[in-house]
Amino acid sequence: MTNHLSHALPWNALNEALVVDRRDPNVTSQRLVLHREKVKILNDENDRTGTDNGLAAWKKVQHFARCVATQVEEFRSTDKWRDVDKIDPRDQEAEKTKFDHTSWDNFRNMWCMPEEMSVLCGYIDINMLLLDEKKWRPLLSDRYSLGLQQCKGDTDRGHPDWLAIPLREAFNEGGIRKLDEEVSGILLGHAKKLFQVMYRSPLQDAEKIAKWIALGYGVVEYVLPA
Repeated sequence: MTNHLSHALPWNALNEALVVDRRDPNVTSQRLVLHREKVKILNDENDRTGTDNGLAAWKKVQHFARCVATQVEEFRSTDKWRDVDKIDPRDQEAEKTKFDHTSWDNFRNMWCMPEEMSVLCGYIDINMLLLDEKKWRPLLSDRYSLGLQQCKGDTDRGHPDWLAIPLREAFNEGGIRKLDEEVSGILLGHAKKLFQVMYRSPLQDAEKIAKWIALGYGVVEYVLPA
């Protein structure tokens, strides 16, 4: 199934930038790292081959973040709130407020993602799963499961019921259901809702979006001091 805003967001580039770390075959729990490109290292004595330490991949993450920021700002500036106009005028202000994640009034557990981060990472998780299920299903069932747990409202700082309950239909006791047409449709529909929350909440700049991606997926080489 097509990713959300596939014409505007470089999903494939982000998927290529975040790769599964296979350097230690004895580690069964998968984790993500920035893809490292081979480069020639020049010095006075001889040439040798090394890596760019993920710099090119990090630039792809930054580019993706800039694209997200641009799309969020564009949708925000053209939002007509047509979905809200259909309900009783007396309820419209409350309906608008619920899309602002700063209004969710969650218990602020420091071990859970802030709402602006969980909305973004949940949005990315779903699109990555739809793009490359073989790679992302194991990741989202293990080390990187927190984002979707918060999207389902299963943890502190979880998303509110109006947003979370429809997403739960894509899961069973074993985790994410088979990605048939029904489940893929549920996930894509939820991705659209999360994006709607993003452009109806306070704006984040590209630098902050890139930082949330780095923290959410554990690729922090270029955002945290050594």
